[in-house]
Amino acid sequence: MSQAKTTEEFMTRYNPNGEHPVTEINVPDDQDSGESPFIVVRHGDYTVIINPLGLSDHLCVDLHPFVQGRDATAGAFGMTSGQQRVSFPPTGMTSHRWPSSRMVAVIVGEQGTDD
Repeated sequence: MSQAKTTEEFMTRYNPNGEHPVTEINVPDDQDSGESPFIVVRHGDYTVIINPLGLSDHLCVDLHPFVQGRDATAGAFGMTSGQQRVSFPPTGMTSHRWPSSRMVAVIVGEQGTDD
């Protein structure tokens, strides 16, 4: 989990010598333009197609998983402070023994707290 407060601090802390490749993609602010990219990430039998979508008031990053080229599911978790994890409730499907879903969306928008 990152302790960095800014993108610059993150890159300085975790990629100080530039040894990690960095790919920057600017997503258009129009979901109807059809210009959102598909990013294909592969590792052996596992593939994820990442589709970032700029939706006027937030960024949505859809993840579409495949195993051996076939539709699959993906589990996900979030972490805020150390070992405190938040994950899907049971879905009836698993991936790597985690509750999973056929599509996982990460949404970044207005920040707030549950007060």
